[in-house]
Amino acid sequence: MSNYSLRITLLGWSICLMGAVFYCYEYFLRILPSTITPELMQHYQIGAGALGNLAAFYYYIYTPMQIPVGVLMDRYGPRRLLTMACGLCALGSYLFITPSYWMAAFGRFLIGFGSAFGFVGVLKLATVWLPPSRFSLVTGITMTLAMIGALAGNIVIAHLVELKGWQSTLFLAAHLGVLLTLIIFVVVKDKHIVPRKSVPIDWPHLMKSVLRVLLARNIWLCGIIGACMYLSLSVFAELWGIPFLTQAKGFSRTEASIAVSMIFLGWAIGSPVIGYVSERLKTHISPIIIGSLLAALFMGVVILFLQLSFMSVCILLFLVGFTISAEILVFTLGWEAVNNAIAGTAIAVVNMLVMLAGVFLQPLVGILLDMAGNEKIIDGIRIYAPTDYQNALLIIPLSFLLAAVLAGFLRKHKKIALE
Repeated sequence: MSNYSLRITLLGWSICLMGAVFYCYEYFLRILPSTITPELMQHYQIGAGALGNLAAFYYYIYTPMQIPVGVLMDRYGPRRLLTMACGLCALGSYLFITPSYWMAAFGRFLIGFGSAFGFVGVLKLATVWLPPSRFSLVTGITMTLAMIGALAGNIVIAHLVELKGWQSTLFLAAHLGVLLTLIIFVVVKDKHIVPRKSVPIDWPHLMKSVLRVLLARNIWLCGIIGACMYLSLSVFAELWGIPFLTQAKGFSRTEASIAVSMIFLGWAIGSPVIGYVSERLKTHISPIIIGSLLAALFMGVVILFLQLSFMSVCILLFLVGFTISAEILVFTLGWEAVNNAIAGTAIAVVNMLVMLAGVFLQPLVGILLDMAGNEKIIDGIRIYAPTDYQNALLIIPLSFLLAAVLAGFLRKHKKIALE
């Protein structure tokens, strides 16, 4: 390899790595409310339902933005969009510190809007700067980095909140976002981007491709299965896991943060392992069924048996993350269901359906807690009964079982293509 080729290769990897760093940052912001739920409920004088709604403002915009983001990336290039996206995440973090509930909700909305560009932006950078043979590697590295970032973030946030308070922690997160925005603007470069005025968007063609994908049976099955499996992150790890472990099991905030982080560690290790195994076995459906059934068992034990030791919970939650990480295979199944010409649209639609889990079920768990009517208010913080948490969170292992059942209906059909 010549010196020039080596420089281009290193430049490409450094640019893709910077995109992955932004994805880690946005995932850090995504999970942040789970560590400070008591403070948020006390600060805004809200119950679990309102807290779930506040956290879900992230998903209210993140989910529908998945398809437009792909079009925008193709048209304008990742550099400007990722810079704008990171800046919005930083601004949203600042707004989250304000005394107004609705201003905080708007801040969470901005974080969700900016975050919608994260994962797609990394993949776009990979297609622009790296050879096709490296695409799967970049995808796997990005997912693993995000999970490791979430794992470390949970523990770091817990310590910072104990030392400096939750508002100072958010202020530091916002400052970090400003610094990262400047670095992205300097480091990330576009390559071979067609000037936007020279090629107008073919809206009829775009709408036709989206419609064809939306009418595909396997695409809907993949999306719903993925949504059921993703509850391990969107509902438990990203919001309700830490309050459940602290209030129902009596863990300290640090212990609960470490235990929940084991789900992210399980995902980080399980994603590439299960992906490799499924390729070797030449089947994606069986790992989904087996992984969902095992995860339902492990999660059910965590929720129903309150006297488990800290170490037992950590091990079980790691196993939940490892087995349920088979969720990543729904994207491969979605891609296999369509012709390559509309594969990107298919992946975007599957991802949108997967994210709907957070839109509906983050607030639903909070509503179920409030409806039980057994909470106590101590120092302005609402404390819910262990049985209330159990009843509300059982929706997670039940959803895993539903995913296993639905996976049995996936069938190989002729690839869908535009006519």
